[in-house]
Parts: sequence; C-alpha cells; structure tokens
Amino acid sequence: MEAESDLILERLNRDFPGLVPQSGQQWVQYLLDWRQVMEDETGVVRRRLQEERRRLRFELGISQELVAGTGRAWDRGIALEHFWFLYEKDYYDPEAQAFRAQKLADHVRQDFGTVDAICLWQGYPRLGLDHRNQFDYLRDLPGGVTGLRTTVSVLQAAGMRCFLAYNPWDTGTRREPKSDAETLADILRATGADGVFLDTLSGADASLRETLRAARPEIAVCPELIPSLGDLSRLTGGWQQFAHPSPPSVLAHRWLDPGFCLRYVDRYARSRREQVKTAFFHGTGHVVWENVFGWWNPWSGEDRLLLKRTTALLRELSDFFRDPEWEPYVPTRRAGVYAMEWHHEGSVLFTLYNSNHDRSETAALRLPPGAAGDAVDLWSLKELEKGTEAGTITCDLEPGAIGCVLIGPGRRPSPLSMPFPVPEDRREERRHRQVTLDAYKPRPPQAASRRAARGQRDMVRVQGCRYVMSVHRACNAVMEGGSYGDISHPTAKGVPDQCFWLATYWMDRTPVTKAAFAVFLRRARFAPASLAGFLRDWSRPSGSESRPFLWSPPAGHGDHPVVWVSLEDARAYAHWAGARLPTEAEWQLAAEGPDGRRWPWGNEYDPSLCNGDSAGTTDVRAYPGGASAVGCLDMCGNVWEWTESERDDGHMRYAMVRGGSWLRVSGSIWYTTSGPQPCDVHEKVPLLGAGLDRLATVGFRCVT
Repeated sequence: MEAESDLILERLNRDFPGLVPQSGQQWVQYLLDWRQVMEDETGVVRRRLQEERRRLRFELGISQELVAGTGRAWDRGIALEHFWFLYEKDYYDPEAQAFRAQKLADHVRQDFGTVDAICLWQGYPRLGLDHRNQFDYLRDLPGGVTGLRTTVSVLQAAGMRCFLAYNPWDTGTRREPKSDAETLADILRATGADGVFLDTLSGADASLRETLRAARPEIAVCPELIPSLGDLSRLTGGWQQFAHPSPPSVLAHRWLDPGFCLRYVDRYARSRREQVKTAFFHGTGHVVWENVFGWWNPWSGEDRLLLKRTTALLRELSDFFRDPEWEPYVPTRRAGVYAMEWHHEGSVLFTLYNSNHDRSETAALRLPPGAAGDAVDLWSLKELEKGTEAGTITCDLEPGAIGCVLIGPGRRPSPLSMPFPVPEDRREERRHRQVTLDAYKPRPPQAASRRAARGQRDMVRVQGCRYVMSVHRACNAVMEGGSYGDISHPTAKGVPDQCFWLATYWMDRTPVTKAAFAVFLRRARFAPASLAGFLRDWSRPSGSESRPFLWSPPAGHGDHPVVWVSLEDARAYAHWAGARLPTEAEWQLAAEGPDGRRWPWGNEYDPSLCNGDSAGTTDVRAYPGGASAVGCLDMCGNVWEWTESERDDGHMRYAMVRGGSWLRVSGSIWYTTSGPQPCDVHEKVPLLGAGLDRLATVGFRCVT
C-alpha cells in the first residue's frame, strides 16, 4: 500500500507542483498544501483537482456508499472517543474487585458530553516486567475475561462502543499457542468488544482483518497512525496524532474520503483549544485522553466546553461532513480567515477559522449557484445578513475564533447546538493532587518482635546516617507514565536528590525465599482476600485451592526467592515476622553502601556476580561475590523487590521496585526495562488488582 500511495503522491505533485509537502525524502501523505489553489482566482486549479479527486477515488476503490458511511463501518460516525487507562483507581472497586464502568460512563458524560467510543488499555507500560503477554494482562484483569465482558456491556448500554488495545510489538513475552490474530479474535468473541485499536500501526494486513471479522463481522479496526492512501478502501478511521495541520493545509484522507473518521489527539498538550478548533474546522472529531499511562494531563473546563459544542455540531451536521464534493478553502475576502464548504440536500454549510488572534474579522462568503434560504450562524445562533455584493453573506468572527454558517430552506439549529453552560470543575481538586504524594505509613512492629526477628533471621546491620538518595527511573527513552519526582512530562524520569536521616536498621541478607514464605503460610494460616495469581508456580493438592497454607513450592526451589506475591502479601509476611518492607532509601543505601557503588559489588557490571541471563530464578545465595558493601546478597538481578513506596497521586496507585531481575525481554523499545539494574534505579509499577499486581519477577526482603 505504501508503494501505491507514493505513486499517487508523485502524480499529484507532478500535475500540481507543491501540492504535496515533503519531509526529507518522504511524502507527508496526510497533508495537501492548498495555497496555490487559493491563489488561483480563475478557479482552473480547483476544477482540475475536483476531476483528479474523482479519478483517484475510482482507482482507490472509494465508492459513494463508502463515503456516505453505509455498511459495516459503524466507526465512521465517531465524533468523540475516550481513552481509558484501566489502572485509574476511581473506576475500580477494590472490595468488589470489579471495575466501576457505570461511574466512568457518568463522569465522562458529565465532563465531555456524549462519547461514541472508548478504548480500553491494559498492557503498556507494564509489559516486560514479567513474561506475561498482552493477552495474559487482559485475562488477569479483575474478574478476568468474564469481568471484562461485564464492563464492555455496561459501557455499551451507556451508548459507548468499545475498542480493545492490541500491541503488535509485544513479541518478546510468552507466546500463545495460536496467532495473535486468532487469540485476539477469541477475546473479542468472549468480551463482545466492538473494535480493535492497533497500537503503533498505520494499517492492518488482510489476514488480521479477515480473522477479526470472522469472529465479529461488525468489528472496527482503528490504527494509531494515519494509514497510507492505498488503505482508504479497507480502513474506516484512525487517529491524527500530534501534527494538527494549520491553514492552508488539507487532510488528504478527508479530501479523498470525507467519511474516513480521523480523530485528533495530542496526549502531551497542556491546552487543547487550538486542536479542537482545527479539528472542527476540518469536520473531524477527537480522542479525550487525560491519564497518559499514569501521568495525569487534564482538560481544562474551557477546553471541555469548547469540545462539547464542537462535538454536538459534528453529530448534528454529520451528513454535511460526508459530502463527497466538499470544497476546502473557499474565498472569504479576508486575509487569515479561512472557510470550508460542505453540501447536503440543497443546503450549504461553511466552517470558518479566523487565524488572526489579534483582531476580529468579517468573512464574506460567496454562495454556490442555486443556494437559497436563510443564513444562520450556528456558533452564535444569529441570523446573518446578505453581503453588499450580490450572492454573498457576511459573518463576524472574534480573534482566533471558529464559526459555523448554515444556509438552506427551513434549516434551524436544534437544541443540541445551543451553547452549553460552563462545566463545573468537580475534579479540579483531584486534578491538582498529582503533586500530593502520600506514602504508605507502615505499622511498626513491637520492639520485642523486632528483637525476635533479628534473632531468628539472617540479617545484616546497616549503619544509620545522613543519606542523600540519587535515583532515576529504569526506563527506555520513550517510556511514558512519569515518575514521582518530575511530573512535567510523561516521559520524565528524573527525581531530585532526596535527603534522609536514617536510623541504624537491620536488613535481610537475602530476599525472602519460597521455603520461608511456606513457613509463614503454615504458621499464620494466611490466605489473602483474593487468590488471583497468588503463588502461581506452587503445587496445590486437590481440594486445597482456597487454602494456600497447604500448598508447596516447586521441588528444588525452596531457596529461590518467593514471587507471585503482591505488595500487600509482602507486607503481611513482614508484619508476621516482626519486620517491615524497606523504604527506597533503606534499600538503596544497603545496595550501594557508604561509598555509593553503581552496582552492589563495584562500579562496573559483571554478569558473573548476579543472575541476569538464566532461564529463571536461582538460589538466593548463588552469587556470594555479588554481595553489597554491607553484606546483602541478590540486590541485583534474580528478582525485582518491592519497597515501602506505595503512592497515590489522586488517579492511580503505584509502587517502586528495585534491583532488576533474571528476565530479559527484548524486541521492542516499548517494553519496561528488564534484566539486572544498577543500585540507583527504580521502576514504577501501576497497582490495581491482585491478579495484575502479583508478578513472576518481583519478590521482597524485610528490615527492622
């Protein structure tokens, strides 16, 4: 399809020099530069382009029915989509261990009005923390696939179609017995989801489309990136990310197929005002995305109000925005004032944009032949006067404003397009809590318990001191979600140095082993509230499924670190043992020692001193040469370790893990950093439900 697009673009540029911009040696295939068309007062270039558009549609297989949005393409009607990062705590009930889909639907409707579709996201940025793949993360959501079906049903009943996210780059984790397409099709059948969002892709191969549509014929396939022009007859929509064309640019896909449903989105933008105006000017909708994988970037009240108004008009006037003969950039007689012209059943619609942000302007719009009826400014709800020149009308625009003018017999705005009241910022306090980080305050054990713990456990003494912790997030350059130290950007990973006055403490020489955890289970008769994923690798005698104190670790692995335990499970063990989990500062001081080593054993990485290349965990005492300066073992590789670092930023709970693990996941820049990690590195783990929070590569150790 790329080659087909290139041929089309080369021909367009040959016949209309300068129409198609280039970046380096690449065509910018989603944009057309309309400047030369606007400057042609004879209209010859415009008429030639109309003929060329008809030829291209025939060659690309874009039929009149496709443009009109008939058939299976339900997603062509999307005016507003919402992105739901499933780790948002507001929409999860920890007691019921279920999502609050109705609460989400109510909040979204209140904040943004009617939403047509919602994208459910579960994998990144956790993929790579252990061997589980993106489909495992769907299965391990609270309630599993059955619970996900309930969530989808609630959202559908609220009028929202549901997309499941697919990460095609996830090739380095556990492989399914079927192909990705077949596995995804099975999950679509099981959940009743309406579409698939293709992360990082600009298209979908025929095999994927056919497999998905065999499972659900009405399925919509939406790529994250703008597809090639050659895919216009096969794909019905996509996202317009980051680059929002300013006048006099035209979206090439919309010029060829105005039924193609592009949705604007810029997850990093602090203000969305200009992109909302530009999207409406082009007759397209939006994706609302506030929780950027754990980095909260809210829409302001003013931006939400603007979005409500434009979205309502997009829906009310949807027939106009599918006009096959629509005209970009018709004359307005004012420099910097632009207009698009759309038609439907004898009526004419103009969308306008005043790019002059320092002054008001009056656009003079020339009516097409045969246009008759009253002219109404749908933005200000005013009747418009005819211009001084025959066959024109005028419309006033405030500085930087957009407008919408309808001309036709008997046409009047419906209540949907009436101005909305300014939305109440009921979430404003919540929005600003991103800087309020309430660390978990553990309940200290009794002094007698601490003495008993030291007597019964192999612990090392760490001298208290004034300690300056320098730490940064263990992530690839593109990893999103931010860290707790720098919330200026979702990819920020720096944390300002933090000063602590640490009292002398004792730390476990090794991570807690499976054998030690088995003793805790038996003596404490411990069973967590949810057993989802708990000690997933342990043996379970028949009839003991709900009694983990009868389970046993894998044979020969008693001295391996315990894994598949959540932060809460680790806390329960520590409290029983008369101890607690180490803070990040305590963990790092014990790892790097008073001389501030980069690795526990020194300043250079040595693969012979840690478990970083095996096929699984090893004995916690297998690498005595890798001991830290204070004598702690296994502080690099083998398993990540929970620390007492739980935080709640108002939108998501998370905790930091340390040390890295034996598992190395490769194949994509989007995976969480894996393998052994230096002492000054931490990783952020979004928390939700037990089935997700228990990982095959995360254990813990205790301090007193």
